Parts: sequence; structure tokens; C-alpha cells
Amino acid sequence: MKTLILLGGGHAHLAVLKQFEDGVPNGWRVQLLSPSQYQTYSGMLPGWISGHYALGDCQIDLQLRCERAGVEFIVDTAVGIDADLRLVTLPSGLQLEYDLLSIDIGGESQVGAFALSEDLLIPIRPLDEFIQKWISIIGELERAKPLHIAIVGGGAAGVELALAMQYTTSQLKLPLEIDFVYSTQGILPGFSPSVICRTQQAIARSGLKQHQAKAQGTGTGLVLSNGEFIHADFIIAATGVRAPFLLRDAKLALNQHGFIALNAAQQSTSHPNVFAAGDVGSRSMAHAKSGVHAVRAGPVLAQNLIDVMQGLPPKKHYKLRETTLYLLATGPQHAIASWGNFSAEGRWVWYWKRWIDRNFVAKYR
Repeated sequence: MKTLILLGGGHAHLAVLKQFEDGVPNGWRVQLLSPSQYQTYSGMLPGWISGHYALGDCQIDLQLRCERAGVEFIVDTAVGIDADLRLVTLPSGLQLEYDLLSIDIGGESQVGAFALSEDLLIPIRPLDEFIQKWISIIGELERAKPLHIAIVGGGAAGVELALAMQYTTSQLKLPLEIDFVYSTQGILPGFSPSVICRTQQAIARSGLKQHQAKAQGTGTGLVLSNGEFIHADFIIAATGVRAPFLLRDAKLALNQHGFIALNAAQQSTSHPNVFAAGDVGSRSMAHAKSGVHAVRAGPVLAQNLIDVMQGLPPKKHYKLRETTLYLLATGPQHAIASWGNFSAEGRWVWYWKRWIDRNFVAKYR
């Protein structure tokens, strides 16, 4: 009996599990390893923070998906991979052998500038830990304990989180002060000027206090490159993605930033029996890290894994698109659409985003 290990419960692996509901190829067993029973759909996270969704609305039960697909579900975290020996190592020291490996674990938060912040620091990845920290913060605020948080990072994730937190603070009249800090490059690097302008207007309407400066963490807050100091009880880091630490000794070919080097079939360029999708992998063509790619690559990954399990070469290719649709939530039931140089905004964009997000989750319920 051969073994396929699905490492991680990310967006692409949902499509793989869906495909396996039609049957796992003969002579194979499949295991999915994830630290949590639930996958929280990141696209709906700002809506949950804003109070538009219950947490359960945003979550997919991985254990149930595995049961329906005939896949063994293991709640644990990988701490090492040896691609030459075909081993995945768990924190207990137990090693799982595989014949075929698919990796969809996302990336880690880039938090090197905040190493001195220690207990103040709340990275947005892993998502489950971030969610629990935010629930704890809301609990303190509801007990009328005043808090001051700083959100660092001017990308789409940082902007959406800052606006969502500002909105829920205003709506619930919470004793929370928020500072939004982003680099001298400005917000939303890579987006069109019209999207940036619309987003800046949304930030101004929200009343969010913003700072354009480089930030360095300390034990009590942030020191900015303009000399300003921001006291913070918590620092939320939405500062980009770095490659997971366990890839460093995995013996896989990596790109210059430490992510798994992949071909168009989502296959490792050094180990043909290893596939990957989402932020953990990278193609030769540069592209922004986005959950959109994991969602779209999922069906390609699923079919290629089945082909290999049946002794065939992987045939499907995932073609990266030069232009990607982004729908940015701004706190209230309002969103901004971005497609290349085109932009639009309004309540109707938020309903469009809600329709897409809820349909994605419903597909795997």
C-alpha cells in the first residue's frame, strides 16, 4: 500500500479532498495532516472581525471532509521534511513515510523587525492563533479594559484588518485605540493608483490614525523611523510572508526567498513526488502571494495527484494570470474592487464579495 500525505489543510487541499470523494485510486491510502480540525477561510476574516459573520460561517470542517473522502485525518503539525528519505517529522519525533507528498501549509508572518516585542506581538499567521488572540482582546475590551493596539503592514491584509478593527471598535464603542502603520512605500504596493486613492478615502472616513514610516518593535510598542514612539499593548503584524522554517532542511529545491520551486504542474522542480500549492510554493514567474492562487490551483493539483497515483505523468498546468481580481473589505458593508487598472467601490461590491466568499465555503460544507 502506497501513501499520499496531504500536509496542511489549505485552500488547494480542499479541492483535492473533494476529488477524492469520487474514490481514492487503488493501492493508495491518503493522510491529511493539519494542526486544526477547521480551516478558516481567510477571505472572510475581515467580515468576521467587523461583525458581519459568525466564526462558524467562515470555517470548513476538515475532519468531515476527510471522512467523506476516505482520508485519514491527523491533528498535528509537521516540524520537518526530508524529501530524499520521503519522511515527514512530527513534534513527538514520530516520522511518517510517504510515497507522494503534497504541501499546502501557507507561509509564516515576516516578523523579524519585531523580535523584541515578544508577548506584545500577534502575527496574522498562523490564522487560528491570531483568531484566538483577537477573541481574547475583545473579551478584555468588553470588560471595559482600555487597550491600545498597533497594526503594522500596508498590504491588502493589513488594510482590511485595520479597517475591520476600526469599524467594530466604533460600532461597539469599545475602549480601543488603534494606530495603523505602513512603510514609506505607502499602502497597497502593486495596486493601481485608483484603488489606492479609494482605499485612502475609506481610511480617512473611518477615522483610523495612520503613520507612514518604518517600524521597529520594542518591549512596550513601536519606534518609527520618523522618531515617533507608539505605545501599544499589542502589535498586530500583517507584514508579508516568509517561507516556513521547516523547508530549510527539507532538501527540496527552493527559490531565492526560500519557497518551494514549482513547475506549471505544481510539482517540485527537484523531487517529482512532491507537489505544493499556495504561499508555500513559487513559480519561476514572479507573482504576489494570494489565496486566489491556492484556490485556482486546487483542481489542477487534485488531478495531477490522481494521475501520479495511477502511474501517469501530471498533465494539467496552472496558468498564472497577469491580472487578478481583488475585493477589499473596508469595515462596513462596503468594499473596493480591483482588476488591473479598473476599480470600483460600494455596497454592491461588498455583496459581490460576500456571494463569492460564502459560495466558496458552502462548496466544502
